[in-house]
Amino acid sequence: MVKIPSFKEMIKLKQVRLDNNKFTSIETLTFSSNSNLELIDLQNNQISVIARNSFDSLEKLTILLLANNSLPKMERSMLDGLPNLQNLNLHNNSISQISNTTFMSLPKLSNLDLSSNGLSQIGIGTFSQQKSLYWLDLSNNRLETFDKGV
Repeated sequence: MVKIPSFKEMIKLKQVRLDNNKFTSIETLTFSSNSNLELIDLQNNQISVIARNSFDSLEKLTILLLANNSLPKMERSMLDGLPNLQNLNLHNNSISQISNTTFMSLPKLSNLDLSSNGLSQIGIGTFSQQKSLYWLDLSNNRLETFDKGV
């Protein structure tokens, strides 16, 4: 499997678990008909691309699990449309740097796992908007310095 199937007719769907497959990308508006989703599990796939607005209109989503994929970067547009996201797992991808706008649209983010990514740079102010963040895992990366104000 490469393309994530459509769940258009399943408007009451609260959880989607698609872990341990062979998906390679998340396309624009993939879950747009599923506004009741609270959890998406796409761990252990081969996802290397998340298109802009892939998660648009998912205001109830609180958990997004993307661990063990092949994401080379995370940009703000990849996470737009998730105002209530609390738990984001990006463990063991290929993310080398994070900008100061990446998590800007996630005001309720409380748990963030960026471990085992090869992160070498985190932009100043990256976590400044995350007033709810209480668990941050940056272990097993390539960080040499951690600038004040990150």
